[in-house]
Formats: sequence, structure tokens, C-alpha cells
Amino acid sequence: MDFIDISKIAEIICGFPFQSEYFNTNGDGTRLVRGMNVTKRNLRWGEDSRWWNDFSVDLSKYQLQENDIVIGMDGSLVGKNYAKISKEDLPLLLVQRVACIRAKSNADQKFLWHCIANSRFEKYIESVKTGTTIPHISQKQISQFQVPNLPLPTQQKIAQILTSLDDKIELNNKINANLE
Repeated sequence: MDFIDISKIAEIICGFPFQSEYFNTNGDGTRLVRGMNVTKRNLRWGEDSRWWNDFSVDLSKYQLQENDIVIGMDGSLVGKNYAKISKEDLPLLLVQRVACIRAKSNADQKFLWHCIANSRFEKYIESVKTGTTIPHISQKQISQFQVPNLPLPTQQKIAQILTSLDDKIELNNKINANLE
């Protein structure tokens, strides 16, 4: 199988350097996605939530969309902390040291999710991360991750099958939780 850099089929966007002293915790403005909010396959809110209400700078590039993939770029779980943006979480703004992966016109966003949400991505990040005390990865390292070079219709078929399996697993987990 032929592989290509993910940057050939996806935009890799790094967040804006918001000044933390201007964050707020009262829910005014737009919620921010910071590294500490990104956990394995989920976003964590609560006490870690921060908002931004100063729109004097054009922040449209950093506005997240449904199904965007966000990746924490620092910390002991770098390469394992990634999540998919849900409609319920929006609106959100992307903060520096968090990357967003968004499909270009020649790619399927759900296919990209399945490329990231697997052990191959985690192993790749493990091999390229830098730093010992606080490991980190760069936008360039993410952009060089190799994904299968498949035509869009094939990507869509693969994504449909894998998404269907994920949905069944999630339903089974909910049923099991209810039975317990």
C-alpha cells in the first residue's frame, strides 16, 4: 500500500497564543480548547474550562468545526490525547500547543479520525516526540505522519465501516453500563 504525509490531505492548524491572564472562568465569550482539555478520545471540561471574550483580533482561523480532530502537543500522554469535536461542544477556539486536523477536499474527515485514533499514530508520535521531562511534538511532526494514499470514495467506504463498528461498540458499552 502507498502512504503519504497527512498534510497532503489535511490542514494541520496550530492554535492561537491567547494570553492566559485574559482568560475567564465565568463562561463569557467562546470556550477555549487547551492542552489540558484534550484527553484520550474526549474533551474534558469543568474546572479546566476557560473562555475568551476579546475579539479585537480576527480569530476565525482558530474556530473549530464539528468533527475536527484536536491533538494535545505536550505532556506525558502526547500522542494519546486526541479528540473529535462534537456539535454540542461548539463554539470553540483553538489554543497554542493544540493542533487541529481538518480534511482538505480530497479527504474524508471520518477517515482521518480513524487514521489518528489508532495505535499506529501513537507509535509514530512515540518515535518522534522530543523532550524528556515534558515530551512534545510539533506541527511539522504531525504533518509528516504517513496515512494510506487512497481515493476519496475508498476513504469514505472505509470510514463508513469503521464508524459503524465504533457506533456498535459504543451502544454495547452503554447497554453493559445500564445492566451493571
